[in-house]
Amino acid sequence: MVGMAQADQPKRDAKKDSPLKDFDLKRYGFKKNGDAYVAVYGRAGQTLPAGEHTAYAYVIFTDTGIYASDSHEAQHADNEEVANKSWHGHKVEFNEEGCIDEIGAFKSEAYIKNHRVIITDTGATQIFKALTVELEILVDDPDNPPPGTTCIVRVAQVFDEAVLALDNIKDDNAKED
Repeated sequence: MVGMAQADQPKRDAKKDSPLKDFDLKRYGFKKNGDAYVAVYGRAGQTLPAGEHTAYAYVIFTDTGIYASDSHEAQHADNEEVANKSWHGHKVEFNEEGCIDEIGAFKSEAYIKNHRVIITDTGATQIFKALTVELEILVDDPDNPPPGTTCIVRVAQVFDEAVLALDNIKDDNAKED
């Protein structure tokens, strides 16, 4: 079940409202096993950032917090299989300036499967919205920032945002996107 979305919200996000197909949100929900997912119109994770201090992320806002599957290590991979495994999940917190100021100790497995990004072990039962974003990394190692860092990563660009209808969430019989 999606929480707090309005009944008049769409069941799917509009196609072609993102400059990158693999960041063009289609829908989001939970797999039968409870893992959260984001589905896109393109092949998820296909575009990797070129810059050393750039990352891309799929972000979900849930009843247990904000989770991101990001690529900040994927661009260093030797091949596509390794790159797909380099996507990983974090619980994150944003400050008033729009910076991620905390990357929690919680790390989950996040993986790419066709048109989906799956984030495991969030414990969430509701998703309020999803974003796809480009991030600017402001420290050398975002998983281990220097003490006192107030901005680890900032959102440089939002590719797409989706807030979908309440009945869109359970994925009990949905086919692979």
